Amino acid sequence: MSTDLLSEHNVLGCALLDKNLVPNLLEIPDDWFLDNDHKLIHRSISSIASRNLTIDIITVMDRLEADYGTKNVVGMEYLNNLMVEVTSLKHFDSH
Repeated sequence: MSTDLLSEHNVLGCALLDKNLVPNLLEIPDDWFLDNDHKLIHRSISSIASRNLTIDIITVMDRLEADYGTKNVVGMEYLNNLMVEVTSLKHFDSH
């Protein structure tokens, strides 16, 4: 995984793990994400946040499926891996 994709992976995972980081994630412009799946995840988190709903792996998966269809989105395992592979929440801003 390239450094850019690893950074994308980490900021999304951090925001899924720590809801206090969601506002920071939403400050990142959509076009910062090179990976299309990451863009869709970012858009889904933004959509959920705009509705003042809880952001977690379930609501993100539901939003992805509702907006983009089940065949066009990453699975639950991928979202889980985003969170599991985060090395430290402290490094969110450095990505």
